Amino acid sequence: MEKIKIAIIGVGNCTSSLLQGIEYYRHKDSREAIGLMHWDIGGYKPFDIDVVAAFDIDKRKVGKDINEAIFALPNNANVFCGDLPISGVKVQMGKILDGFSEHMKNYDEKQTYILSNENEASKDIIVSALVKSGAEILLNHLPAGSVQATRFYAECALESRVSFINNTSVFIASDPTWAAKFKRSNIPVIGDDIKSQLETSIIHRILASFFRKRGVEIERTYQLNTGGNTNFLNMLYKNRFALKKELKTEAVQSILNMNRLEDKNIHIGPSDYVPWQKDNKICFIRIEGRLFGDASMSLELRLSVEDSPNSAGVSIDVIRCCKIALNRGKSGGLYPLSAYFMRHPPKQFPDDLAYRMTEEFIAGQDILSDDLDRIEVDVRIPQKVISSKDIDRLLDAINNFMESCGFEYEAEFEVTKGSFYQKLRFLSKNQKTRDEMEEIYKKGKRALELQYLDKPTAEATNELTNAASNLINACNSLDEVVIRLGAILLVKVNIDGKSKLVVDTVSPDVIIKLESDTSLYNNPLKVYELLRSR
Repeated sequence: MEKIKIAIIGVGNCTSSLLQGIEYYRHKDSREAIGLMHWDIGGYKPFDIDVVAAFDIDKRKVGKDINEAIFALPNNANVFCGDLPISGVKVQMGKILDGFSEHMKNYDEKQTYILSNENEASKDIIVSALVKSGAEILLNHLPAGSVQATRFYAECALESRVSFINNTSVFIASDPTWAAKFKRSNIPVIGDDIKSQLETSIIHRILASFFRKRGVEIERTYQLNTGGNTNFLNMLYKNRFALKKELKTEAVQSILNMNRLEDKNIHIGPSDYVPWQKDNKICFIRIEGRLFGDASMSLELRLSVEDSPNSAGVSIDVIRCCKIALNRGKSGGLYPLSAYFMRHPPKQFPDDLAYRMTEEFIAGQDILSDDLDRIEVDVRIPQKVISSKDIDRLLDAINNFMESCGFEYEAEFEVTKGSFYQKLRFLSKNQKTRDEMEEIYKKGKRALELQYLDKPTAEATNELTNAASNLINACNSLDEVVIRLGAILLVKVNIDGKSKLVVDTVSPDVIIKLESDTSLYNNPLKVYELLRSR
């Protein structure tokens, strides 16, 4: 299996732990793989990741081989795999912007960044480097508070058509404007602000959820974190961790639903920099509340973890899941993955649901649950000569059919020349559950079948019946056509001079097969036989 080619912004502690981990697990097998959430994700093992480009601004790292740079100061992550081979990838000078905070100049060089004297890279230089390297994914490891710098690199990802994983606390995937940019460019984006493997916010969320389910009224809570790496030093300046604090606070508040705490009764965020802790993070959680009979209670928890390996244990899965998304033609902010791996996703889900949705995504069973608000439509007419009138009629019929199912047109991708191929995307008028989606597919399929057979149906509304009739009539003017409406597949073929049409709801396996081998759309007979053989 081919390697996953990634580029990295920021060669700090998290990058150090990630690269050490890739090499460490290269010499293990699944039975020895301690500390991984997944050994195999879509056929990709932990060591099936190659770093092909890297950017930093510290003079002790720029110009060095990345496998050497990860051990340079001020990095102080635990070294658990120090014997890394030369990679041949030199760390390139990046763009500073707000990726460096002025207060960092006031600390010992062993603890802080030293800016390189090299000229900063322009957007054109970075885009060129990404394209030349063949990178498929750009991993953002910039310090908290790097708003301008993160947006700059997100633009570089868009221009170079590279997927973006935003591990820092800046709104990209969760910002509708940015998410729409990636959606329109047909590029996946996962974010924002990566969770740790043993995540303090998840522990806090689980405790809050447990209290709520057991009838405990939470009155106030805090989460205090201390550490001695550059991440904690960077966040001594309050403006640098304002977003971080907002993200971590919302992660807990979202679990409380209607019982959200007043701002004065909840404090969650970085608390102090303790140099001798180095990469060790210590977390203190306290929850106070009321039990049966208004009896008071309190809980205190202390957690000590190595901060950077704790992050890398998640990154190594996010990267592989992002690659699967690329392989399946996914784009925009991937809700299940962002909800499971990130603190501030486009949509928050309960942790157990986010876990289940991610497992379904990995298994290829997420067609009905990955981004439930959207349906993708593929239209293939394998004719060299097609009248624009017939195409317009078919696209109008598809639009009306989707409208009758509760979806509205959102976007379209560039038309493939020659035989006609068009990919469209429709947005739900209101959020759907998985059961509701399955019911929509069931009714839509039945309405199309009965209209083709010219039989009445009591299951569908007049609007859906008329829309199904218009779509079937639009197909009648074409010799052959393949249309995928989410999980509904409609195929019309011509066999021995006779028209045949079949409509069916298809499994994730069939859809993945079609998405991974789009040449099948050029041969409706093969798709027809595929459906008839099921």
